[in-house]
Amino acid sequence: MDSSTSSSGIGNYRIEALKGPENYLAWKVQMQDILTDLDLWQYVSGEKPRPMNDAAARSKWDARDRSALSAIRLRVSNGLMNYVVSARTSKDAWDSLKGVFEVEGPLAEVVARRKFYRCIFEEGADMEEQIRMLRGHYERLIAMNAPLSDHEFAMAILTALPDSWDTFVASVDTTSMKSAAVISRILQEDSRRKL
Repeated sequence: MDSSTSSSGIGNYRIEALKGPENYLAWKVQMQDILTDLDLWQYVSGEKPRPMNDAAARSKWDARDRSALSAIRLRVSNGLMNYVVSARTSKDAWDSLKGVFEVEGPLAEVVARRKFYRCIFEEGADMEEQIRMLRGHYERLIAMNAPLSDHEFAMAILTALPDSWDTFVASVDTTSMKSAAVISRILQEDSRRKL
């Protein structure tokens, strides 16, 4: 249940339900995309405030905001519903989840950088999965407005490789490398080693 199908309508998008901090970042990005595609993001973000003087416009706003709230609630696991069940608006629900799962401030960046720089790939484990995990730490830093350069990401990938990969690492030209090229070479080498 992690592929999405598009079209119109709240139920036509299928993503993994929010389970907690482990999938919050991916869930948040996918939800922003869904809500944007449904033309509901401006209600969630607060960009389109509720009209006060026009009853017809207020009624229309309430219906659209309720659609946004439903879209969020339908993609939250049952165990986390207590964070959104009493939300009166989609913004309330979004802000509640953000407050719980989106750690901010200097400590959050330090923790994210520790996870990124201390990542060591296990010998024999699925290489693509380990690279994906490191990429997740990299994306968290970007989301915190603390991005690293592509070169730093490529170096972190090479640094995370087990000692048995030292010969491979020595063969990589690090002067103008791009992370995509490094990942491609690592996955090719991993396939070769499994033969």
